[in-house]
This record gives sequence, C-alpha cells and structure tokens, in this order.
Amino acid sequence: MGRRPSVVAAFPRRLESNPYCELLYDHLERVGVEVVDGRSGVRWLFAHRGRVRVLHFHWPERHFRRGALGAALGFALRLVLARALGYRVVWTVHNLAPHEGRVRGDGIVRAVLERIATLVVHCPAARAALGGRPAVVIPHGSYVGRYPNAMAPAAARARLGLEAEDRVLVFFGQVRPYKGIDELLGAFAALPAPGARLVIAGQPVAGAALDGTAMDERVRLHLRHVPDAEVQVFMNAADLVVLPYRAVLSSGAAMLALSFGRGIVAPRVGCLAELERTGAAILYDPAVADGLAAALRRALDADAAALGERARRFARSLSWDAIARRHLAVYGFTPSLTVLARPSDRAAAERQAGSSASGV
Repeated sequence: MGRRPSVVAAFPRRLESNPYCELLYDHLERVGVEVVDGRSGVRWLFAHRGRVRVLHFHWPERHFRRGALGAALGFALRLVLARALGYRVVWTVHNLAPHEGRVRGDGIVRAVLERIATLVVHCPAARAALGGRPAVVIPHGSYVGRYPNAMAPAAARARLGLEAEDRVLVFFGQVRPYKGIDELLGAFAALPAPGARLVIAGQPVAGAALDGTAMDERVRLHLRHVPDAEVQVFMNAADLVVLPYRAVLSSGAAMLALSFGRGIVAPRVGCLAELERTGAAILYDPAVADGLAAALRRALDADAAALGERARRFARSLSWDAIARRHLAVYGFTPSLTVLARPSDRAAAERQAGSSASGV
C-alpha cells in the first residue's frame, strides 16, 4: 500500500489583511506538505476525499457571517460530514468569539469544532481560556522580513510630518470597535505632554468611525488601508506601538510591532499578558479605570530603544520553520527529511516526528 499524500486544505490559504496564513503555509510547503485552498461544500468534500487529509480552519465565522442561522447550521453539518469522511479537522483558535459581537450560529459552529477538531492556540494563556479543553500550543510566528524595512526613523517621521524630538505612540491596524481606540483617544488627551504624538493608522471597518474634527491636535489620523510597502513608515516612526484592545486572545498587530523592533503598550489579557516576560511590553489591567492612562504615562518615560531591542530579539526567536514542523505532528504527517537542508534541521524534525501532538 502506497504512502498517503501529505495534503492540507487551508481555510484560508492567504488573507489580505494578515500574513499569518501565507507564512505558515509557505513554510509548510518547504517541509513537503502540499497546501490547497479549502472549500467546505459537500461536493468538494467528496471529490477530495482520499487525497486531502487535513482541513485546517482559522476564523470559522468567515464562512457564514453573512448568512442566517441556517448557513451556520449547514456549515456545522458539513464539518461533521468531513470528519465522518475521514478528514482530520484542525482549528487554530485565534479568538474566542467574533470580534464584532454575536454572529448567529457561531456558538454552534465553535461547539462542533471543539468536539471534532484538534485545537491549536498560540500560548498557554489561550489554552487556559478554552476552559480545560485539550489544545496544542504552537507560538505565533514573527513577521521579520515579511515587509520592507529600509526606512530610517528620521525619514519615516519626516514622511508623517513628525519631528525628531517628538515622543511618538502609534496605533496600527484596522480600526475596529473591539480595539478600544475611543478609550485610547480619551487617555491620550489627558496626558500633560505637549511633545507626545499619537498616530492612528488603518482602515476603519465594521462600522468603526473616528471624528477627526474634535481630535486632540497632537493626534495624527491616517484612516486608510496601508499597503505593505508603507508599513515601515508607521512602524519606524514609532517609539512604541499602542494596542488598547478591549478583549483579545492573540494579536498579529503585536507581532508586527515586535518584528519591527518596537515595544508595545497593551492590556494584560490573552497572549499579550505573556509578553511581560520578554521585557518588550508595558502592560496594564484593562479592568482598572486609569490602567491605560497610567500605561501611557509609563510609555512616555520608558527607554524605547531598550524595549525595542528586546522586542526584536524575541521576534527573531519565533522561527516559521520550527512552527511549520510542529504542525506536522498536529496533522499526523511524517516529516519529509529530504527537504530539510541542514543536519540540525533533520535531527529536529526526527525529534518532532516522535513527539506527542498534545504537548506545549
């Protein structure tokens, strides 16, 4: 009997607003896994049975958010069918619930996934948030090298109309209600720091809106989609990156900031809480009324260069090659040792192949 192919269907293979899936699956292909774009239709499931072995989901609400309850129920039933047909189902739990509030049927879909899928999370805190359900902890990979990064801080600030001596805090990412930007604006307005600047860069989505007419004059708004080539402008202009999320499990924006060597200000929740040990984050308790404001005051006095160096060192430790190989065990695949260039890589893959898929 021949060896079964190592084929994964990705849901999704790429996402315009976040390079996570692109980097994960590109590196999986380097270690011998074939990755195809997934479809959850019944015909697709039957047509690919026997060739595709794994269905890997990330944000399940993307598959039914525009539909009614029936759409969610249909998706849940297709998940059960996929498992009955012999597919292994994997779900990377990036968030505990949809960010923009309740989506009809989402709880049903997540309950089904919790029972039939192998769960992957990015940190022990995220696993704890699942309430005791078994999950594999695989870190979020870094974005080092994913974006152009040749612009000096002085040039980046000049591009944004900022002065070299300004103390610059940057919020970067899609402007969405759950990200707490209103709270950030209020806390920043109360800072008695004329040399401080707050830059907000990102496309408003999900009904989010900011009224620029009433803004503190120290605030700079760039409310638009930021192309990949321009990400370096905002990251390199920053002293620190502020992410005042109301609720979060893991954060690609935090990883982006760390990858550019920028310390962050963030709530002590989810995987962000575990950044405290890196020395690259100023964290606060979001349940404390003055928590964010106090963190911003600390940020203005912090050694941004030291935080940035720790951020850069931590981000560089998060190898996508190692992360891809850890997914092999989750998928139940045997590493293809012929595609691993260095002897040390082959030895690591051999150790991983013999390890349990349920560990940290």
